[in-house]
Amino acid sequence: MVLGTMSKIDKTRLNTDHWSKFFNSMNDKQFETWIKKFLKDDEENFYMELLPYKNEPLLTDLVDAGKFLGVELDEYVYLPFDGNNDDPIRTPTKCPVGYLNLRRLQQMLSKKNSYGLDIDIRNQKTGQLTGDDKIARLTEAETYELTTFEANDSMRELIGCRADDSVARTQLYQQISQYGYCQLENVETELKNKTTLNTIDVFLIGAGIKSDLITEGLEFNKTLEGRKTRLSTQDRQGAIRKD
Repeated sequence: MVLGTMSKIDKTRLNTDHWSKFFNSMNDKQFETWIKKFLKDDEENFYMELLPYKNEPLLTDLVDAGKFLGVELDEYVYLPFDGNNDDPIRTPTKCPVGYLNLRRLQQMLSKKNSYGLDIDIRNQKTGQLTGDDKIARLTEAETYELTTFEANDSMRELIGCRADDSVARTQLYQQISQYGYCQLENVETELKNKTTLNTIDVFLIGAGIKSDLITEGLEFNKTLEGRKTRLSTQDRQGAIRKD
């Protein structure tokens, strides 16, 4: 049963071969001793090693495993807390069911758990969320996970227009207001608009360290932009005088 289920989930049979070698290393008496101990311990389980793009199972593989075990993966869900307890509301169609394990951080108490719905309170130096809205920001662990799974588009949104890039965020809100949706390709993404990078750039140059985060030289981006504006204004004034 164990090996058959794993073969359905992992088509490469890497996990099946691993557990097969483990079972073959024991005689009947040793296996009986081991399985009795296994069943008595709630912490014991059969674990599989699954890697993305290598032996990651598809939904069809999980369905095949469910059929092999005779387990219904779709069920009608009743909602006794919403309606009559004797005649509860039921979903019109069967829904996928399963266990969802939620791990609570050690630093966080249940009474302090909440959802961040606002993104207005921001640090003026970094543009990152702070204060009561800090819970809505992306944590370092979540950033590492997105990087590991190469979720580049998600990172462009969460660390770009929804983070410290005020220009991109304004464009995001404008497009959503006009069309009801927004595509990342239509949002301007430039390093000079990143509040965090500008702050770090100022600190480094102020310490005498040359930085190429925003500019190539030792001048601030604000200085360069101001020079372009002055030159553009002078050109327009010169053209007016010629006319």
